[in-house]
Amino acid sequence: MTALRPPTTRQARTRRTRYAAPALEKGLDILELLASISEALSHREIAGRLGRTVNEVFRMLVCLEERGYISRTGSDERYQLTLRLLVVTQVDAPRNMGFSVRLGANIDLLNTASGHVILAFQSDQVRAHTLHVWRRRSRKPVPAGLARHLAEIRWRGYEELASYQVHGVVNISYPIFNQHREAIAAMAVPFLAHIGDSVGPPQVKEALCAASRALSAAIGGNRLKLTSGAVE
Repeated sequence: MTALRPPTTRQARTRRTRYAAPALEKGLDILELLASISEALSHREIAGRLGRTVNEVFRMLVCLEERGYISRTGSDERYQLTLRLLVVTQVDAPRNMGFSVRLGANIDLLNTASGHVILAFQSDQVRAHTLHVWRRRSRKPVPAGLARHLAEIRWRGYEELASYQVHGVVNISYPIFNQHREAIAAMAVPFLAHIGDSVGPPQVKEALCAASRALSAAIGGNRLKLTSGAVE
């Protein structure tokens, strides 16, 4: 899993000397900029930080919003990245048999443990806006009891539920935090029990808890105390 970073001037110049794709570069520059900061930006601020005109970035912003990568928030409609889920890295099980999610797969926000975890650890404003966008795009009502379920995730610090796609698979997921106690990613294991195996969900949760804490700390995230029972 890698973080998006704004390109340096030298990197941008090197890219342009190869195969030019100006429209694509503008779109990626916007995504990298928004991924590098915690606050939302107006279209004028985005243009200023990228050294481009408002007209240059406006159509890019409209396109990225229509595709679900960014959204507007607040009364002044500032732009921010959405919680559109994309699997960015995947590791095979060490055994001969296992279950995994394809690298690069897009998954519905509310149909996965990772989505629940990321959504649970957001501000009330971001969570409400994200659900509004999800409802508009999916044309479905927000599931009854979702608010209570997300509160339970925040209390225990992780998600554990039966897979929405495969019978017999239990999805276990822990959040990766930034410095604002917001989940910017999630680590997940689609656990599939093996006959005669002594490893079960408790061992998976212990390993995921430790790994998520270490990764959060490595990227400067808030050191929340994650246990198998609560977040402090």
